[in-house]
Amino acid sequence: MLDVLDVSCCFLLLRRAVPVRRQAEAMAPGSGGTPRVTSTFNPLFDDDEEDKPGWLPARITMWALLGSTSLSFMLTRLSLPQLLPLLAADLKLTEAQTGLLLGSFFPGYVIGMTPSGILCRLFGAKNVLSVGLLGNAAAMALLPFAAARSVPSASAVLVFKGLCQSCLESTHTTLKRVWMPQSLGNQRVYAMRVTRWGQFLGQMVASLATPLIAARLGWRAVPLAFGGVTALWTLIWHTLSAESPAEWRGPPRMSTAERR
Repeated sequence: MLDVLDVSCCFLLLRRAVPVRRQAEAMAPGSGGTPRVTSTFNPLFDDDEEDKPGWLPARITMWALLGSTSLSFMLTRLSLPQLLPLLAADLKLTEAQTGLLLGSFFPGYVIGMTPSGILCRLFGAKNVLSVGLLGNAAAMALLPFAAARSVPSASAVLVFKGLCQSCLESTHTTLKRVWMPQSLGNQRVYAMRVTRWGQFLGQMVASLATPLIAARLGWRAVPLAFGGVTALWTLIWHTLSAESPAEWRGPPRMSTAERR
């Protein structure tokens, strides 16, 4: 499910150093006009001293953490198309009631997109994203209990779930602007790919895990499991991430050059 370009870019980030040879037109002293071959290194993986941009372990960690938040959102969102038909069959819902549940996620998602951008300016993108992740986990865990109560209750939970996930685009855009400045040059290409890994992995895990868990433990176990995992990862995300390089505490340690 991961496209070849995403896999290749992520593989490059795992390599410590990637030597790159190029032909320089500079003239070497005493060479008699013979072009001199010089050796340079990919700036993302250069292992030189801290005064060079070089290897960026802290930034790469933050990019990967951003990708993990996409995984959490996609895991719970893309499990719904497989989960809701099982819920409807168990509770003997009509087609109209099932359709209502299937469409309840998107109104909240659309309504919350603009306010989430305003909240990022007021409280910081990291905090807004953490609240969105935690609310998404709570909505997922509450779904089986709300469905047992009534269809409107389950629909309200799904609207709230969409509202919590609506912060994804605005928070990621805000954090990417800070953590991927134009000064990084071509490194931004790798950064964008790293932040997207969670989107594709979330699709794969949701497609595989939802039917397996439902077949073994029942459909109610699916939202409880995914909600619990999302809540746990929210704590890890909020502890390790930072609003900007200036606020980064690690691990790993951020060098002076990396904070620029």
